[in-house]
Amino acid sequence: MMVRTALALALALLALASPSAHAAAADHSKRLLDHLGAIDQVPPAEALRDAAGDTPVEEALFRVAADRELPDYPRRRAAMLLGAFPGATARAYLETIAATAELQDLRWAAIYAFVRSVAPQDLHAALAFAAQRLASPQPLDREAVIRALRHVPGPAAEALVAKQQAADKDAAVQAAIRRFWLARRAP
Repeated sequence: MMVRTALALALALLALASPSAHAAAADHSKRLLDHLGAIDQVPPAEALRDAAGDTPVEEALFRVAADRELPDYPRRRAAMLLGAFPGATARAYLETIAATAELQDLRWAAIYAFVRSVAPQDLHAALAFAAQRLASPQPLDREAVIRALRHVPGPAAEALVAKQQAADKDAAVQAAIRRFWLARRAP
């Protein structure tokens, strides 16, 4: 599994380094950008796939997320919506964004989407990623993990949160931890 993840991450880094990853808005599907620009609407996976045209939807979403010339909102939405496409490609793109994005909100979206979308298929990988990100010096990275773990059932997720609760000094992270425990106790 580690080799597969490393290979997928290498492919994602290669795509990020390519000139097409930094394409102008005109180089993206207008329909895809329209979906990503919509407020309070979550487009179905098929609509995104259709809007991506001949480009695989995961690649199209990654290219939007990586495009520094685009406004922040569609870039964050593209990262978040990568989570709607389970598989090694989307995982690699989300890992790449989480590891390399300079924009904090973009990293937050990628971290949240990775943990939340990978956990149902590969709990071990999601928890390993979460544990790694909980060591980030960036409080908002850690908060993204805690917020995503609210949707991951089981004692392993709770153990990660309990460990973070004992060690983390950031007020926003502690607030997310309190919400985590409230959600766990809700009927």
